[in-house]
Amino acid sequence: MITSPVIEMLSIDACPAHLAQGGVGRVAVTCNALPVIQPVPFAFHDEHVVIRAPKRSSLCRAVEGSVVAFNVDHFEEGGGQGWSVLVQGVGEDVNDPDLLTSLLALPLASWSDKPETDCFMRVPLTKMTGTQIRWPSRHTVDVARLRARAVHAR
Repeated sequence: MITSPVIEMLSIDACPAHLAQGGVGRVAVTCNALPVIQPVPFAFHDEHVVIRAPKRSSLCRAVEGSVVAFNVDHFEEGGGQGWSVLVQGVGEDVNDPDLLTSLLALPLASWSDKPETDCFMRVPLTKMTGTQIRWPSRHTVDVARLRARAVHAR
């Protein structure tokens, strides 16, 4: 018996707790009029998703002042349950020295060979949605089907 997953909306209050776990997410931007989705290291700070990227990357150029989408999710090994959070907002390049000092203290890895030149970008939680996905037990038994097989086997 194939069972469908149960999909529920996360409350607006539950989404930031998932974002606070940090790690690797995906950011969607437009580059040269084409959609691009890139994996990025991120952290959650002061109601913003913070992204760190190499300064000369197309991502740094594409985020500033543009509408971007950011997604992060997690699914248990074996497929029992998972969640996904989507944030949409206008990207901001961080230039304020005090804010940069705060962001450098975050557990936010650099993927650059010259981390001292990285740019930091923020996406405010302008629009945020989340879903929780649960699959019923894989050991669900279709009793009617088993009985029908037993009858035919006699």
